[in-house]
Amino acid sequence: MIIVVKIIETNLVGKSYDYKPNPYSKESLAFRIEEKFRATKNVDRRLPLQKITSIMRKLNNQLAKEMAENKIKKERKRTRGLETV
Repeated sequence: MIIVVKIIETNLVGKSYDYKPNPYSKESLAFRIEEKFRATKNVDRRLPLQKITSIMRKLNNQLAKEMAENKIKKERKRTRGLETV
């Protein structure tokens, strides 16, 4: 919660992230080094087991949600004619 408040405060002050393009020419060695450095920033560093666990949790949650919806539909279908006014 504190982090969200800090982000909102910085946005209100006017500070935000501005993308800065690679300042070097595309043929230079410095451009390739900078490009490699930027590419390493956006890498998923989780272990394979952590990735699989995350995927399995998402699938399990989706399956539980679908099962709950099917249970509700089945209950509605079963009690459709039994409703009293």
